[in-house]
Amino acid sequence: MKKNNLLKKGDIVIIAAVLVLSILLIIPSFIGSDTVTAVIYVDGEEYERVELGTVKERTIALDTQLHAVIKVKGDAIYFESADCPDKLCVSSGKLTRAGETAACLPDGVVITLVGGSDTPDAITG
Repeated sequence: MKKNNLLKKGDIVIIAAVLVLSILLIIPSFIGSDTVTAVIYVDGEEYERVELGTVKERTIALDTQLHAVIKVKGDAIYFESADCPDKLCVSSGKLTRAGETAACLPDGVVITLVGGSDTPDAITG
């Protein structure tokens, strides 16, 4: 009588190796998220860096021509107000993830979030 095994010993080893490799590739995305840092540029020059999540609440009033006001609240940063005519910067909303950007172009102010693998090099202007 002949045994009809569906899985042989070698097949089980290969399946186990693939499962272990898959788990090892997935785990880093669940373990600790990278810190997100807001970089504020004024007229193309870096003005300040703020590590999100470390500040409960903070207001940054920029002494620029149009007096942009930036608010940091928990894990988010956003333009709270500005004296620019179109207010697009204020309506751009809260930034929370690396790679996101908001700008008040008439005032020359740009906020960009960096951290993790989505880190932009810099804004050149």
